Amino acid sequence: MALTWKLLFAQWPVFSERIEQAERQLGLAQRSWQIDHCALRVNCADNAQQLVDDFVPFGKVVSNKAVNGRPILLLQLDEPLALIGQPQRKIRYIELPFPKSKPHPIDGWEHVELVSPCDADSAQALELCAQQWVKGYQSGDASWGEFVVKSSCPKGEGEALANPSLAFKHKNGVCIKLHPYSLAQVLGLTQAS
Repeated sequence: MALTWKLLFAQWPVFSERIEQAERQLGLAQRSWQIDHCALRVNCADNAQQLVDDFVPFGKVVSNKAVNGRPILLLQLDEPLALIGQPQRKIRYIELPFPKSKPHPIDGWEHVELVSPCDADSAQALELCAQQWVKGYQSGDASWGEFVVKSSCPKGEGEALANPSLAFKHKNGVCIKLHPYSLAQVLGLTQAS
């Protein structure tokens, strides 16, 4: 079944609850960091393009960059989404990567990205910062509790800043990624503070 915005918005409450559960388990819920954006995974390029074409009533495309050989779009919502249990935490952006050659296990909402208070310029530096936030996490750990942990530092063409990332993927299928900068800063849409 092809993903539509109607279906995705109907699935938002369940995804939101899973994200809040993962944040609590990581010990990040009380921090209330800015949720920079949420992200989709779509397994069919035609479906991804249809979502882009159908996005017009909800907002606009603010970026379309090639990252690791595929387009990744940043969509800006006219009316932000919010976590169900935390309506004050508004999410204005949706990341829509076009699919890679291999299918992704999730077709729909997949992760949120939080802007963390860390001036990390590398994945290793971000891991060291995370040791202060996630009790019991040690830099270099491949897993932590019910999470698989992965660090990276992807760079898209023409991006203003390095974008170190530390991803905590929960066994329930959702993922929370930590970054030192917002995606708008990385893309050069705003100035880094």
